[in-house]
Amino acid sequence: MDKSARRQNILLIVGVAVLGLALIVFRSVAWSVIAKIAGGALLAWLLCPLCRSLERSMGRGTAAVLSVAAFAIVLGSLVALLLPPLIEQFAAFSKGLPHAVQSGYDWLAGMLARWNVDAAALLSHVSDLIRTFGADVVPFLMRSVGSVASFVSTLVFSLVLSVYFLKDRELF
Repeated sequence: MDKSARRQNILLIVGVAVLGLALIVFRSVAWSVIAKIAGGALLAWLLCPLCRSLERSMGRGTAAVLSVAAFAIVLGSLVALLLPPLIEQFAAFSKGLPHAVQSGYDWLAGMLARWNVDAAALLSHVSDLIRTFGADVVPFLMRSVGSVASFVSTLVFSLVLSVYFLKDRELF
């Protein structure tokens, strides 16, 4: 093996090691980028037949943009159709929850009275559990909002990347 080939092998090994170390150190950022690229590639793969059929009557770039726009419109329409009923159901659930809890409490108190169980001690314990659960709800909701924002960000970047993947698909 000549000196030049050995130098190239050493540089390749060092490069792979540095890349591996960077992936380990920046794994959350790396996975986020990988998810966006993979989402864009998957979307481009799914939209490729539509893009090819549109290319017969227009340029490749326009066909790629129209394909992704059509997908975005269909996805947005589905969300617009499904989101209002979900919000209404959640509102109805939230409105009926206090009554359901009170009914459950009344039923439980009646059962405990028949079984001669100290309802006050049990109620105190249940109240402590509910307070503990309530303290965990806000952080859970904040994480959920962050997850939704992350998903929307990934979706938008994937849509943009899919346009490029469709337009220059031979390169990829």
